Amino acid sequence: MWWLACGTPTCGPEGVHLKLSATDTTGTVASLEARLREVRCSEVAVGPTGVEVWLPPVSDTFVQELLEPNQLALLPVVEGGVPLVDASGRTWTVDPGADLRPHVVDATSEAGGTRTQVVLDAASGARLATWTQAHVGEVLVMALDGRVLSAPTVHEPLLGGVFALTGPDDLSTTLRLPPLPPGVTLQSMTIVGAADR
Repeated sequence: MWWLACGTPTCGPEGVHLKLSATDTTGTVASLEARLREVRCSEVAVGPTGVEVWLPPVSDTFVQELLEPNQLALLPVVEGGVPLVDASGRTWTVDPGADLRPHVVDATSEAGGTRTQVVLDAASGARLATWTQAHVGEVLVMALDGRVLSAPTVHEPLLGGVFALTGPDDLSTTLRLPPLPPGVTLQSMTIVGAADR
């Protein structure tokens, strides 16, 4: 994820303690452990009131990005739908209930480029193929956590569960990480000293 670019903090006596409520504690722990794999001095565990995360000193922005859902959505454009605005300022109205629910199994970025090849699992690939076969000429918005990455017109059916996206340089890294399950809420964030750990 792009927040991993902050580097590997050194261990010290202070840090940040997060308390999260989560409907799926097992999935939340697994997702956060994968996201924090390269961050030294971090720990994720199920606590008495939910999921607890211990981090070295980090910024509020780091915590905010750590807790983003990381959910890719493929959304049909419809009249009277929910508005999403892309980076150029164009508004797309989409139907969130018609999300094709893609499950990414791999993502690879071109060296030095912003084009990412995305590979879906068989079920997601089949949903994408069925939808694009029936909707050639229509627009399919591709969004990550509600941010529009791309809004291409479907010129031909997308078969085989593979397609390309344009996005940030680290998009492939982001897409390979497990999404955070729905229902994760930050309950508290506390700056702690060595005696509190």
